[in-house]
Amino acid sequence: MQINKKKLIQNIPIIFFFGYLTVTVILFAFGPWQWPINSPLKLYGFLAIAHLSLVLGYISLKGNSVPTYPKRRKPKWGPENIVAVSSLLNIVFFVLLFFSNVEERIAITEAALDPARAYAQLAVSELERTGTTMLTYIRFIFAPVLLLSIPLGIMFWEKLGKKTRVAVLLTITTNLLLWTTTGKNKGFADFILIIPWFLFARVVAGKWKPKRTLAILTCALFIGFSILFLFYFSINYEGRMGTYGGSSSSLGIHADYDNIFVRHFPDRLQYGMAGLAGYITNGYFGLSLSLDRPFFFSYGIGHSIFLHNIVFPRLFNITAPMERSYPYQVEESTGWLRLGHWHSIYPWLASDVTFYGTFIVIFLIGRLLAMSWSDTISGSSLLAPVVLYQLLMMLYYFPANNQALAFGDGVMSFWTLIPLWIWRRKRIMRKKVNTEISLAE
Repeated sequence: MQINKKKLIQNIPIIFFFGYLTVTVILFAFGPWQWPINSPLKLYGFLAIAHLSLVLGYISLKGNSVPTYPKRRKPKWGPENIVAVSSLLNIVFFVLLFFSNVEERIAITEAALDPARAYAQLAVSELERTGTTMLTYIRFIFAPVLLLSIPLGIMFWEKLGKKTRVAVLLTITTNLLLWTTTGKNKGFADFILIIPWFLFARVVAGKWKPKRTLAILTCALFIGFSILFLFYFSINYEGRMGTYGGSSSSLGIHADYDNIFVRHFPDRLQYGMAGLAGYITNGYFGLSLSLDRPFFFSYGIGHSIFLHNIVFPRLFNITAPMERSYPYQVEESTGWLRLGHWHSIYPWLASDVTFYGTFIVIFLIGRLLAMSWSDTISGSSLLAPVVLYQLLMMLYYFPANNQALAFGDGVMSFWTLIPLWIWRRKRIMRKKVNTEISLAE
C-alpha cells in the first residue's frame, strides 16, 4: 500500500492534535490525579464528539480549496518590512514594560533559579495594583502587529536582511526573558511547542533544506529544551504547589505518586511530572462540573475572560455575562475556581453557544486549521502563518482554557487578523473560480 506523501503532510496537524488530545484524556482518566467524576459517560462522550468534530472540520477542506496567492516583484509591504516593524515594536514594548514596573520584579538570574518566588512577587504586585496601565492598553492596540514578528520571521527567514534576522532573534529572546521575570511556565512551553511547526512548515514549503546533521542537531536542541523545561517546571511547581494543577486538599483531590505515569521518573522529577499531568488535564474536571450546570446566555462574550471579566465590568459596569458563564456557575456551586483552575476550552465556548453549539465551533476551528496549514505550506501567504500560530496556541490549550481569546492582546489579534485573512482568501478564491470559468468557456 503506497502512502500519499502530499496527503499525509496536509493531514499531519489533525493527526498530531487528535493524538495529543486523546493522550490528555487518557492521562486525565488514568493518570496520577484522582478526579471525582459524577458522570463519566457524559464527560467522555462529550469529549469524543468534540474530537470527532475537530477531525470532520479539518477533513472538510477539499484539496482544490487552496488559493494561489499572487506574487509581486517589489511589494510595498513584503516580509522584510513587516517583520522589521513588528520586531522593533516588540523590542520597544519589552523595554517599556520591563522598566515600567522594574521594582515589582526580581532579577532575571534570581527568577530563573527561583521561579516560584518571582511568580509570588508578581501576584502580590498585581493584587496591589488598581486598574490597567495606559501602556497595557496601548499594547492591546498594537497586538496584531506585535504578533507578526515570530511566525513571519521564521517562515520567511530567507527573505530577511541580517538586521531584521537579529531583530527577530531579539524578539524571541526578550519574550522569554519577560516570561522568566514573571516566574511563569507559559513562555517557555509556547516556544517549545510552536516553533518546531514553523521549522517543519519551512521544510515542506521548500524554503529550508537542512542537511541530515543539521536536522538531527535541531531536533536534539528542542529535545534538550524540553528536558530543561521539565526540570524548570518541577522547580516551579514545588514552590507553587497548590496554586494550580488541581492540587486542592479542600476538594479532596490528591496525586498518587505510585501511578504508572510518574513512578518510573527520578524522585525529584516525580513531583514535577505529577504537577504537569494535573496542569495539563485538570480542565477536564472543570468541564465535568460544567456539564451539570444549566445554560444561561452570556451575550456573546462568555468565551473570553478579558471581555467579560475586564472590559465590560470596568468600562460599562456590566457583570451579567461573567456571572452567567459556566466557569462562574461552577465556582459558585462547587468552589472550583474559574480563574485559579482550568475548565478546558469547552465551557467558555458553551457559555455563548451551549454545549451542543460547541461542536459546531470546534468543527469550524478544525476547518480553519486545515486552511491555515495549507496556505502556510504553500509558502506565499503572509497572513496564514500568523493565523496558524494562533490556532496552534488555541489547540494546545484546549484541555486548559480558551487561551487565544483569554487576554486582551489575543482578542485583538484574533478578531483582527483571522477575519482579514479569511476575507483576502475568499477574494483570491473567487478570482480563481472566475478565471477557471472563463477558460472553460
